[in-house]
Amino acid sequence: MTTEETAIPPADQLPDMPADAVLVKEGRVPAPRGDRELEKAPKLLQNAAWVLAVGAAFPFMSAGGGWMSFGLAKVLGVLGCLVLAASVFANTDKPVPYGLDALAKIRWAPKRGEKPKNAIQGFLMQMPTALHLVGLLLLVAAVVLPFVDPVIAAKLADWSPDTLTPAPADSARAAAEVLALLLGGCTLAHVFAYKKGGHFSPLYPFLFLGPLAMGAMAVLTASGPMKIFAIVGGAIVTIGAAIGVYTIVVAMIQAKKEGDAKKAAALEARKAARAARGGSGSGARRS
Repeated sequence: MTTEETAIPPADQLPDMPADAVLVKEGRVPAPRGDRELEKAPKLLQNAAWVLAVGAAFPFMSAGGGWMSFGLAKVLGVLGCLVLAASVFANTDKPVPYGLDALAKIRWAPKRGEKPKNAIQGFLMQMPTALHLVGLLLLVAAVVLPFVDPVIAAKLADWSPDTLTPAPADSARAAAEVLALLLGGCTLAHVFAYKKGGHFSPLYPFLFLGPLAMGAMAVLTASGPMKIFAIVGGAIVTIGAAIGVYTIVVAMIQAKKEGDAKKAAALEARKAARAARGGSGSGARRS
């Protein structure tokens, strides 16, 4: 092999750097691309979230609660999830729907495509606009409302270990029921964000373990006049949560396949490189 064959070409003959590399060098990240096609695991998790949300709409745990726990808290929770889903558009080049674009423009964190300059900005990236904050406040309000439910409070005023009135845990059960609904809604918003170019968190499928236990317990311990709601809602929640947990297995299988494919590709690349070096060496010896 001659010196001319191994010489490095001058800089003006080298190919241009990819646009992504230039952006990273300048302290920015590539702009969001178009919608991605959902893989099997995110698509399965999306279906599980829909089933979980439908089941959690039933009063499967809060039989002792009233309009504030079963009605207002869940309505606020659904609105909060919708706001978070709408906030996904704040990271795209499309306007935020439902007239919420004004809130999305109130931003205190770097825009998508810009790297945070410090730890505070990095933390605020999780809630970069006023729209994200409104969504979070709605979710918090939905969880807090069962603890100030006047129906539960009135029953607790007469509660004693010898009475048949609801136990003090009623508010906690109602809040857990709302949390199950929020998990379904927030998971849907998360998958929607992933579809729009965001990152997929493997934590969500593990969170479905909680509703799985809650739904099964509601079915097994159902009693009283609200028994039918506990059985139906608890059964649907259990099915949805089980699908969500199964997503963990699907994701692990998919990750193993991708890992094996990468190892096989790397092995083939090394074999090709060794073959190329062997061929070049034999050619050089013949010359």
